[in-house]
Amino acid sequence: MTSKSTDIPHNVMEFEDECFFDFVKVFAGDKLAALLKFQDISNVNCLLACNDPFEILSYDSDDLLDLKKKTSIKLNSNSFVVLPGIKSKMMLLKNALTKKT
Repeated sequence: MTSKSTDIPHNVMEFEDECFFDFVKVFAGDKLAALLKFQDISNVNCLLACNDPFEILSYDSDDLLDLKKKTSIKLNSNSFVVLPGIKSKMMLLKNALTKKT
């Protein structure tokens, strides 16, 4: 993983859907790409406009269990906390993309 905006492709703003998710996988990993794909955050503008991409993980829904297991740790209280590395990768990704815009 890299956090240098110079390593961001010059045409990243044109990436949509699978091309965008593939870029996220390379830059930040499969888990973060899965989180964005689940929410249909499918391009840079959509990601940067999303205030809190982790908000969805706070909802109580069986549809989210697999996603929560990938990106979070389940506490004894049955609640989930997003892994620090996932949060850091999101911050690095958004910061690098912001510098590109």
